[in-house]
Amino acid sequence: MKLLKFIVLLLFLTLPLNSSGVEYQSSAPPAKLSPWNGTRGADIASVAGVTNIAAATGNYVEITGTNTITGFGAITAGAIRFVRFTGVLTITYNATSLILPGARNIITGAGDRAIFISLGSGNWVCQEFLKADGRGG
Repeated sequence: MKLLKFIVLLLFLTLPLNSSGVEYQSSAPPAKLSPWNGTRGADIASVAGVTNIAAATGNYVEITGTNTITGFGAITAGAIRFVRFTGVLTITYNATSLILPGARNIITGAGDRAIFISLGSGNWVCQEFLKADGRGG
């Protein structure tokens, strides 16, 4: 069921939308879409504290390293980041700034994936977390 929700969300997110959320009528959307640009960004090293995925160069990023993450940086509400972790690290739950499934910390492993959505003002929600072996987080 989680995989189906993930696929539906992914299909929905591939629609070319402008910043007002309206589907483009032309065949070629502008070069830079916000908050969705549909590209893979450069890897981002985990930083003890705020690992700034808000500044990512694309919507899909890999987070490297093993430092504990307590935040993801500030970007417009609605920005989406598809994240793959390359190592073991802790993402620290916060009821306002980093809302995680089960209201608890997450310990990642290599190959784990997550979808994070910005709520604005540096606040993020983890919409989905999937372990590398296919189990939900």
